[in-house]
Amino acid sequence: MKIIPLKQNKNLCWWCNSPANSKEHKFKKTDFVRIYGKGPYKDSETRPNLISPSGFKFIQGPGSNHIKFDNSLCSECNTTKSQPFDQAYDFFMEFFVKNVGIILEKETVDLREVYGTNWVQEKKNLLRYFVKHICCRVASFSFQIDPQIIKFMNGDITLNNINIDFRIKLGMWVLENEYKKTSMPYTNLFLGKLRYYGYLESNEVHRLSSWMSYSCMSICYVYDRNISHQKYPGIKDFLEGPYILFKKVDLKNCPPFKPDLGTKKLIEILENSDKALDDEDGIRYSEELMDLGLYLKYLNLKLT
Repeated sequence: MKIIPLKQNKNLCWWCNSPANSKEHKFKKTDFVRIYGKGPYKDSETRPNLISPSGFKFIQGPGSNHIKFDNSLCSECNTTKSQPFDQAYDFFMEFFVKNVGIILEKETVDLREVYGTNWVQEKKNLLRYFVKHICCRVASFSFQIDPQIIKFMNGDITLNNINIDFRIKLGMWVLENEYKKTSMPYTNLFLGKLRYYGYLESNEVHRLSSWMSYSCMSICYVYDRNISHQKYPGIKDFLEGPYILFKKVDLKNCPPFKPDLGTKKLIEILENSDKALDDEDGIRYSEELMDLGLYLKYLNLKLT
């Protein structure tokens, strides 16, 4: 079984091996600005907060280092080289925000409606944006990026080591709509914990998995150098056809909304109600690397 080795030098860009002098946003800056504004965020009652195992951190603006990964890219790779990927993501997210109700009903996005006749190339660019995010997160924990993934980022059309699934969490959709009835609407931004499978202390990790969420949409991913197409067909089929398919996480997986649950607890329950990332092999050696990001505009708000 192939393992995911640790990086020999964490000060180098995982993409090109130049000095790593640039930080990637954990969430796209345009997403953060769409929800919270351009900043600076000075009002203590309305500014966003990062809630993590290390405690609360107030976010002063969308450029805050609190919402960025550690240096893992060079400035060239994080700007000019990846600009088409960032732009493809921005177009996709604008479409999602405007059409989320229709997407919930159809469980699909036709990328021809997003990108027009250039959808083939833009779908590749969109996927490369997500791979860039995944690699920055993995590299921030000092794991090495497989050379085949680097080739994909540089234009190869093969992606054998990462699987990505798009999901709609209906419980989060209901929660956000409940908040719209109040004077304090809420849009979810969330990073799931990064799970590893194997033994970190002896450098025998063979799988990493996690997810990122915007509103009710979650992008779930697995990084595994032993992935088979039979188990994860999404790798093989993702680039085929103009559609992105969403899998619904049904409301039956979500607990009832009770007035004694605060915002933080509600969101944690809803975000972790999806069991899609559980290992299917029967035997699992997993722990969670503590990198939970929960962004709340209003604290201690309860549903009534």
